Parts: sequence; C-alpha cells; structure tokens
Amino acid sequence: AGTITHIEALKHIPASVVYPVIRLNMVIVVLFSLFFFHDRVSVYQALGMGLAVAVILILTRDMDDKRAGYRNIRKGLILVFISVMSGSVASISSKFAALYANKLAFMALSYFMGACFSLGLTTRWDTGGAKKNRKEALTIGVLMGLINFVGFYAFLKALSVGPLSIIVSMVGMHFVIGVVLSAIIYKERMAFLRVLGTLLTIVSIILLRLGPLH
Repeated sequence: AGTITHIEALKHIPASVVYPVIRLNMVIVVLFSLFFFHDRVSVYQALGMGLAVAVILILTRDMDDKRAGYRNIRKGLILVFISVMSGSVASISSKFAALYANKLAFMALSYFMGACFSLGLTTRWDTGGAKKNRKEALTIGVLMGLINFVGFYAFLKALSVGPLSIIVSMVGMHFVIGVVLSAIIYKERMAFLRVLGTLLTIVSIILLRLGPLH
C-alpha cells in the first residue's frame, strides 16, 4: 500500500512535495518509539517534530497557490497520507521483525505479499501512456529489486542493534536525493516554499537524531 500510493501520488503532485511529506512518517515512528520503548524526549526531538508539522503546512500552502497546474491535488494528498501511514506501520513492524524474527524469512514474506498485491492491482491503475518496453522494465525491475534487497537487509540489521527512532531518522535523509534528481532530470521547478520545506525537513531530521541514545 505504501509503495503503490507513493508512486500514484507522484502522478498528481510534484516529487519535491511528495518526498519531504512522505518522509515525515518518521515523526509517527519516533512517537511510537518514545511511548512504546519508553525513550526519553529531548528538547531537540520536540523541536524536530514541530518543524515536521511546519513543513506539512508550508508544502500544503505551496500546493494551494499552484492548484491549477496539477491534475488532482486532493487525490494526490490523500495518496500521500496513505503512504505516510503505511510507511509508519512498515517501519515499526520491521523493528519487531529485526528483534524477534528471521530477517531473510521476513523479507521473503514481505516481498511475496507485495508481489501478490501488485499483480492484483495491475489492471486497477492505467499506466497513463507509459512505454510498453517490457525488456527495459524487467531490467530496471531486477536492478531495483537487488538494490532494495540490500537496503532492506541493512535496514533490518541496523534496527537489530540500534534504536528505532534514530535509525528511521537517519534513513529519512535519502529523500533529498530524490528531490534533487527530480529537479535535474524532470526539470521540476524548485519554488521558494518547496526549497524551504525541504531544508526544514532536513533540519527536523537532524534534530530528531540529537535525542538521547540508549
């Protein structure tokens, strides 16, 4: 659910908005970690969560100012919300799997269920005129699968030895690469509010990392 809504959201609103907001799912994860694992709340973490909320408001305002230029703003934001909640559940469940389950078995089950759901939704969403080059798609899919496998295993390994809130906050930094590449490759215009939202998200992630370690 998290992956497919993430992809669909990118069809309706810019990547420079989607990536920062979706990565803010770490706020939910940090809150869960604080209450469930009884981590202490530092001043830095509180400031980071406050900035995270500010980012959502800033980027939402940016969308309101340019509503006419996109296909379906409301649908895109709903998809982003679903992706945020799904990503939060995935990160939390990964922590428990890293501690109490076989990592490779958990990964195999996750990928199998993901494949089943993806096949079931192939006729649900139209590709919107995407090229029908199956060889190219297969090559990209295999490469992405290998990269994702390595990243997922490294993520679970990190969760087995480190605190959930800190690991998720560090991993959350990767969205910046996606935003920068979208601006370079797809020529997406980096308006002032989007740049500000991206910078504030980075600051909020850094602040969240400054909480007390256990």
